[in-house]
Amino acid sequence: MFCLFGYFLPLRSAYRFKVNMLGKTTVLFWIIIEKLSYFMLDGIKVYVSPDYCVIEDGLVNVYDWKAGKTLSDATDAQLACYALYASQTWGVEAELLRLVEYNLYHDVIKEHHCDGVDFRRVKEQIFESVVKMKSLLMDAEGNMALEESFKPAEDKRVCTRCKFRGACNSYEMETAEAAA
Repeated sequence: MFCLFGYFLPLRSAYRFKVNMLGKTTVLFWIIIEKLSYFMLDGIKVYVSPDYCVIEDGLVNVYDWKAGKTLSDATDAQLACYALYASQTWGVEAELLRLVEYNLYHDVIKEHHCDGVDFRRVKEQIFESVVKMKSLLMDAEGNMALEESFKPAEDKRVCTRCKFRGACNSYEMETAEAAA
């Protein structure tokens, strides 16, 4: 394990600590926890925020925690993006990577293997998503949109979790009406 840690030492964000798991003390090398980061994919900046990454048992473990009631296959694509990130950012080969999904609500752990991931398809999905997002812009090169092109949500419950509430006139009017 020390050899592997030496390999990842250039990360400069790895921390060594001991944990007691089932009566066995293990040395872990923590890489990141809930940190917004990105990797480049053919000139496109792809943002990721892995929940927890640690070197354990000679592997880089990428954990994704889910708190919802549903068990979704959407996590497969998300974890595949994390695998691309680990490969490009840390130089981790697929055989040294373990992707773990943990659903807190159901207390279910699901391990995903990189050998079953179609990375070519994941990259295609990323590019398709970028094309779709750019098609909504008034000026794709300047990354400019028209506010009128984006209609407020019909179901106002969606607004409570929206990151654009501060810029949304519809949300401000709803909030003022509720307070009156």
